[in-house]
Amino acid sequence: MFGLILRECKTAQLGSSFFSQMKYSLIHKAKKYKKILFVGRLGKRKGINTLLEAIPKVLSKTHNLEFIIAGKDEWNRYEDWCKNRYGEEYFTNVKFLGYVNNSELERLYKECDIFVSNDSGLMHLAAVLRVPVVGLFGPTSPIKNGPWGSGHKILMSDYECAPCWAPGYRGCENGDCMKRISVDSAYNAISEKMQSKLTLS
Repeated sequence: MFGLILRECKTAQLGSSFFSQMKYSLIHKAKKYKKILFVGRLGKRKGINTLLEAIPKVLSKTHNLEFIIAGKDEWNRYEDWCKNRYGEEYFTNVKFLGYVNNSELERLYKECDIFVSNDSGLMHLAAVLRVPVVGLFGPTSPIKNGPWGSGHKILMSDYECAPCWAPGYRGCENGDCMKRISVDSAYNAISEKMQSKLTLS
């Protein structure tokens, strides 16, 4: 099944050091950390800004969480932004992996408890694998393109022109609809999903 998403992975340009990630995996597994995974190219139209701003709020309430950010971060722009805004302590529970290959991606899917993503093939794969999804929607319609199955959370801004994607139209360059998904809504959705996970553990 993971071979089917090879093209999606190449588009997202997912990467990272195997031994480094295994070290974090073993440490956090021993501590029974719950893992929240984002996979995809990091960009303003992908909803990553909202997630990164919601993470400190989530961690202020629930500490035994690990956020895994997998995907190309050009010039380490987002990682440096987090470092400048929140300091080194932010990275105790947040790992930027950069590019990951297919075998590493498969491991990440198997170990994660929640998958956070924009509308993509990677999001739909998580849903098929029965991983709870927090889906970030803007240009595309969650009614037509929402994750398969139940138990997922859909977040969408009230931007007047969203959703806008239609045959032959590829949306705007600004990605304002994605940027306007509120940090509070992401915080609430992740907290709700994690609380149900922790209750069932």
